[in-house]
Amino acid sequence: MKFKEWFDANLEIGSYPIMNNSLFEAEKYDYCINVSDEFYFTIDFLITQKGCKSFWFPLNECRKDNGVNSIYGAMVILYNAEINNKKVYLHCHAGIHRSHVVRCAYYFLRTGQQLDNNRTSYINQLLGDCARGYLPPKAEFEAFLNYLGSKLPSVKEDLMGGLLDDCKIHTIKNF
Repeated sequence: MKFKEWFDANLEIGSYPIMNNSLFEAEKYDYCINVSDEFYFTIDFLITQKGCKSFWFPLNECRKDNGVNSIYGAMVILYNAEINNKKVYLHCHAGIHRSHVVRCAYYFLRTGQQLDNNRTSYINQLLGDCARGYLPPKAEFEAFLNYLGSKLPSVKEDLMGGLLDDCKIHTIKNF
């Protein structure tokens, strides 16, 4: 399956399952990625009981460090989901900001282009977070995503740990 087909068909953005999205059906997804700074064990337990693997990569909206490490973790899981043709539910608390930052970052990682959200009154949140200083400057963060995207296909899953530091060292100033 081509990237854009997988991206459009298998990556769904939404609000926190069950708590804010009562229509959420975990059995429809292979992976559930939480990028909210909130974690509820009971909800996570319900999701995993339905056979959906759950991941938590908290992004902070209250200070300047939105979370390059968390975005890295989400990129690795999304890449794995794509190459294995898995269905993903990507969420934050309300499904408005952080989940879209990660979605835009993955789109850029895979295409080298910024994603046009086609949503009125919303900018590309990835660019917005770079401009506000929540993420590294745009050029550095794009270089980080490009570098990571070039390395992911050749790195074995059990050796992913050092890749984050390697990406930061080669692309982000003042690391």
